Amino acid sequence: KLTINAQSVILATGGFGANVEMRQEYDGIWGTLDNSIGTTNHPGATGDGVVMAEAIGAELVGMDKIQLLPMGDPETGSLTGNIEQGVEDRIFINKEGNRFVDEGERRDVMTKALFEQTDDFMWIVVDQHSYPTGDTKNNFNETIDELVEAGRAYKADTLEELAEAAGMDAEDLKATVERYNTMIKKGEDTDFGKASESLAYSVESGNFYALDVRGVFLGTIGGVKVDENMQVMNTNYEFIPGLYAAGATAGGYYTGVGYPPYEGLASGFAYTSGRIAGMSAVDYVNSIK
Repeated sequence: KLTINAQSVILATGGFGANVEMRQEYDGIWGTLDNSIGTTNHPGATGDGVVMAEAIGAELVGMDKIQLLPMGDPETGSLTGNIEQGVEDRIFINKEGNRFVDEGERRDVMTKALFEQTDDFMWIVVDQHSYPTGDTKNNFNETIDELVEAGRAYKADTLEELAEAAGMDAEDLKATVERYNTMIKKGEDTDFGKASESLAYSVESGNFYALDVRGVFLGTIGGVKVDENMQVMNTNYEFIPGLYAAGATAGGYYTGVGYPPYEGLASGFAYTSGRIAGMSAVDYVNSIK
């Protein structure tokens, strides 16, 4: 144990996605968040700030609001190595060769639908529109050729060859993709209601690519109760003098099981809350001098 005498403290230890025991304790949505569910979080995301704050009487809020994403690596849980680039460029197919969800739905809806499939398993299938050359990169700065060479993704000139390489049923794959393409051309997804603006590209031009993915733990919404100055409150909604929280340690800023899908929102909140917490901590120290 270390005893540190500080006039103010900022908790910025992140969420608890890497703490299997803690995420199972607070889960109020998914039913199983054991070791079989990987996480995109770093190993240090074990909820230490939340635990420490609770130990001195801090109020916790939204702890059951846990986000999952249906696009993780089956082995590592990482999002790297993924071939999907956007809602308009992908089709999700289960082990039976069928689409089963709108590929542009909310994260929780897509993940719940995935968990209803055989072995919680799906293929992401895209075509040459997504990767016109082998040097084209995914969202993680990896080229498609690198992913194929590493055995992460499958590549083929035709759907039949793709099915053989990936172990799918060729006729099922072809029928599903052809039906999807027909709906794309009509501008209406009569199966799952994918928004018309997301029905931008059919999947019909080789090369074709496939990647298998699983549902993974993306992040936590809940945490320590704070006010607009990022000052921590106790269970009586009184301020704990000199204690502040920022980033994923702070809870209550989002509702439901996910925040709105705006680019940079989570990072923006981390930066902004950290800055506010820092200024508030300094103001508090100056006030007690």
